[in-house]
Amino acid sequence: MNIDRLFAPYKQTTTHLVDSLEYWSREKPDHLAYYFLRDGEQDEVPITYADLHDAARAIAAQLAQYDVRGERVLLLYGPGIEFLKGFLGCLYAGAIAVPAYPPRRNRSMNRIEAISDDAKPRVVFASQDVIDRTEPMLDDFPRLKAIPWIATEHVPLELKDDWKKPILKGDDLAFLQYTSG
Repeated sequence: MNIDRLFAPYKQTTTHLVDSLEYWSREKPDHLAYYFLRDGEQDEVPITYADLHDAARAIAAQLAQYDVRGERVLLLYGPGIEFLKGFLGCLYAGAIAVPAYPPRRNRSMNRIEAISDDAKPRVVFASQDVIDRTEPMLDDFPRLKAIPWIATEHVPLELKDDWKKPILKGDDLAFLQYTSG
């Protein structure tokens, strides 16, 4: 079986998600890249290749202001499109994504602080909801409070034009996953 025709016209010359998404945003900009089912079945949030590529470039340009190339960025999101944008924004910036579930309502930030103390992120990306929920708790966690917190949904899309593609290698670390163990 010739599998090349399944990928036509795309000829993969790299293993980087950045190159792949960049390619599809040019070739099929209005095609669905991803959708998230909010309720698990029908209430979907779609995003096209072009929109995802633009969001990732804008987020990467925002991250570049914090000199994050090769550095860690803490991602505090529940499931959804904003996580995907934040994660890809890290890849587009050459940063190391450190995903973690945000603290639940009325819960301590001890787990997040422990991850932050170990990973030493330059920036925390989260949804505005997570930032609003955790901000009152940050007074008790001064090391976390000292890190810039950015809501990805408020990153200006115009920043996409400021993005400079990093030189990525196949053995670059893409993300650092902490487990409960």
